[in-house]
Amino acid sequence: MDYPTVLLEHPHKISPDEFIPEIIIQQNRREYWFQCPSAGLFQCSITGLVFRMEGQGEVLYRTDLWDRRLLAQVGKRPAGPLFKFTCNKGSVCQLHLPHCEIHSEGGCDFLSVAHVKDDDSMMFINPDETTESHVILNITEFSKYGITKDTEAPPSPIHALVLPFYQLPDVKNNKNYSILCLLLLPKNANLNDVCETRKNRYGDREKYIEVTPNCELIPDQEYTLSTDLPDEQHLINPPEKAKFVDYEIYENYMPTFQLHLKKCFEEVTLHLKEHDGPEKWTSYISLPANNTEGTSTGSFRDYKKLPEKVEKKEKKKVKKALEEKVIKTGERKRKANNIAENDDEEEQPSTSTKPPPRQKRKVQKPSVTNNTEGTSTANNTEGASTGTTIKVSDQLLDTLEELNSEELNTFQWHLTKGVNQFQAIARSKLGNTNRTDTVDVMVQRYCDDAVKVTLAILRKMELNDLAKSLKQKMCSKV
Repeated sequence: MDYPTVLLEHPHKISPDEFIPEIIIQQNRREYWFQCPSAGLFQCSITGLVFRMEGQGEVLYRTDLWDRRLLAQVGKRPAGPLFKFTCNKGSVCQLHLPHCEIHSEGGCDFLSVAHVKDDDSMMFINPDETTESHVILNITEFSKYGITKDTEAPPSPIHALVLPFYQLPDVKNNKNYSILCLLLLPKNANLNDVCETRKNRYGDREKYIEVTPNCELIPDQEYTLSTDLPDEQHLINPPEKAKFVDYEIYENYMPTFQLHLKKCFEEVTLHLKEHDGPEKWTSYISLPANNTEGTSTGSFRDYKKLPEKVEKKEKKKVKKALEEKVIKTGERKRKANNIAENDDEEEQPSTSTKPPPRQKRKVQKPSVTNNTEGTSTANNTEGASTGTTIKVSDQLLDTLEELNSEELNTFQWHLTKGVNQFQAIARSKLGNTNRTDTVDVMVQRYCDDAVKVTLAILRKMELNDLAKSLKQKMCSKV
């Protein structure tokens, strides 16, 4: 391929091909694996990392912990996650690390890249180039790399995120109030790592709420949180102000603010502003329905067991949802029975229309892991035949009914991007489709492999409990 001269002189200006890495869990650590098919520029859709590959190869990478004490000794602090890499020697020649500096504010002038070697020794390298979003480094060896910033750098705004996590009331322990945790993070923080860390800490009691998170914040600046709720019905902690300390948040992901709600609310509007200064971020947040069991699995709860303090409006809403679920379930079973009867009556070898044959694909696994998920074995129930298409459709529909509207949109988005070795579904086929139509499209495209696709997407969405439930249901059908 012939590139223009400017692109040959500045190869990072060629738009990278985005890829979705395979997620591998090893020793309770999340790792990402990318198998590169050819030379070129490739960007990870999860971490934002960009690799310039000289040819085919594999890259295994994950985030690691900074030694902030060692950094402080040389006048540095973290300005991004620390990444640990394992790859074939010579396969990666250039690395692009995402930063969160605003280029026009001058903060990029104080960035450097820490190279942490296998013996934990650390050296600092000036980037070969810095773009609006990444620092670019030509490399000849791999271990750990991460962006650092001079501690004496003058304060300047950076691109940041405001991430809300909602903790449901713990009724079993007589805690009838809910908590909305607000995390202020640099934009180059890994959202997957954030959600995984919070989930390990709070389990199903806490749910991440997707909002428009982008804003500009100044490190070490003090900020104030406010809301439109009556004062007697909420409590903000800390009540007056909190400091945005960006370099302490790449590991523990602790909240900057907590909003304690003393009763059930369906929505809340939050305002974040500089202390005694202008507003920096505001958002309307729709809160999940409170679950009296203290979990957030997304399943319907028995309205008769709701606390007496919950308003009658909430009880009626839950009761209606339960009734609609029962009606939908009955209609779905009747539809499945009718389809089965029609299939029995019309089954003729010479005229029957068979679903398209399943495509057998071979997926290679990285030799650096012991991960067996996805390999073909006699006991691998995800790849086994799951019975009739009707049974598959029923189980998939049951699963999608557990998703809220935002989660369903995210699920459909993954289908349009392609999952692992399975081909993507055209966006036009999923536009404005409901759950039943989505199942029909999936079964038509993937046949029984629709189960494998669903499991892969649920895991990417961190809905591991739902994936486990689906897998167990399908195992019982084999």
